[in-house]
Amino acid sequence: MFVGAALATYAVFVGAHFSSGFGGADVSGYINSARLLSRLRLTTPMIVAPEIETKLWHYCPLGFTPREETRTMAPIYPLGLPLQLAIVGTLGGWHWGPLALYVAGTCLTVVCCYGSSRELGVDPVWALGAAGMLAISPMLLWSSEHMMSDGPATTWNAIAFYAALRGRRSRIAAGWCGVALAMSVMVRPTNVMILPALAVVLWERKKLIAACVGGLPLAALLAAYNTLLWRKPWRTGYANHHELFEWSSFGPTVEYYVHWIPHLLPIAVVGVACIAFLDWRRGRRELTGLILWAGAFIGLYAFYPFTRLDWWWSRFVLPAYPALAVLGALGLQRLAATTDRWGRPLVAAVVGEVLVLASIGLSVRDWRVLDVYGASRQNEIYQAATHWFLENTPENSVVATLHLSGSLTHYGRLIVRWDMLTPEDWDPIVAAARRSGRPIYFCDWSDRVDEAMRRTPGAWKKLTQFEHLGVWRLALE
Repeated sequence: MFVGAALATYAVFVGAHFSSGFGGADVSGYINSARLLSRLRLTTPMIVAPEIETKLWHYCPLGFTPREETRTMAPIYPLGLPLQLAIVGTLGGWHWGPLALYVAGTCLTVVCCYGSSRELGVDPVWALGAAGMLAISPMLLWSSEHMMSDGPATTWNAIAFYAALRGRRSRIAAGWCGVALAMSVMVRPTNVMILPALAVVLWERKKLIAACVGGLPLAALLAAYNTLLWRKPWRTGYANHHELFEWSSFGPTVEYYVHWIPHLLPIAVVGVACIAFLDWRRGRRELTGLILWAGAFIGLYAFYPFTRLDWWWSRFVLPAYPALAVLGALGLQRLAATTDRWGRPLVAAVVGEVLVLASIGLSVRDWRVLDVYGASRQNEIYQAATHWFLENTPENSVVATLHLSGSLTHYGRLIVRWDMLTPEDWDPIVAAARRSGRPIYFCDWSDRVDEAMRRTPGAWKKLTQFEHLGVWRLALE
């Protein structure tokens, strides 16, 4: 009963901080894509000004890519999260539906962490401790309030691994493992990296076949979607995103991991430190699966230069956090077997207490220092700026913007992407707007203003400020 009450309290806590509605680039991109799916559409016409002759890319908001032949644009994001948002948004509304999805997903991540630990023979106290430390991780809490793919990608990984552990005894559970894996890959294609871990755990041919059968319908749906939009079943709108990975990022990112992962998930330190001392005789395949799961994501994103930009960029390895927490639970249980000459588990008691206190202390501190729960305020800033444009500017306005491009496009406003422009591109846009009587505005982060003004030169006048978002108007006289 106490555990149930704690989980309910946690759900209320997560829901109270969830931020719905249009926000920054990724959030607005996912919502725009979900709303397209809710109308059973894959693409949408581009909003252009016929008298302004410029490249279609210049009119394309973040989260979309233009299609020259039809003058439409297609969402670049994988199908999984927009599909889930479209379903819950249609059924429960575009506030309560996503809220329920993210609250349930975050809670399921924690529950599956506990369930996986128990499946591996961890005592309830250590399993609860590991799940609790995952629950209060600043990284998991940050992901629970943003309408982005990091949280759902983690949830489906956790479900898939738990189902694989249950699938050792049941082909039905193995089938559900396949369903969860397929949805996980639909949400984030790189989640296919958990496949070797699941295969090692299931191992038996009949269980593997059951998992393949379970995942086949969603895999076919994903292949069909990708083929319709990108002409190849394995291709996504990210196109050449893989080219961003680089060997030179490995060393600096490992240093970043060493600094930040102990902050964001202290129990991971115990899990990694105790790998060699775990009971490999009884759970060889399961332990191998956990290590493959965690190692695949941590290893891949060590080569991704964005991972180390700031603490919240480590969200790319969040799908490995449940594996690290379960390894930590196994490590704590192993330490519990270490006793003094009177049979007292002193090592486990000391380490356990230190870990609990460290997790609580670091998490509470980091919620404040790292502004973990700033997403609601950030989204409110974007929404306030968007509504200011809707209420204070003519409908025929041109807005040069990057981070507000998705939300303004949703409301039917004409945008141009200043980050795509050169001064040579900008001059014809200004001339055409002057001839047709279209006012020109600019809105973006304050720290991007200097670069934006170099790309869009002119007599800009500042109108208002929404914390870090500034609004300017270009004098066309």
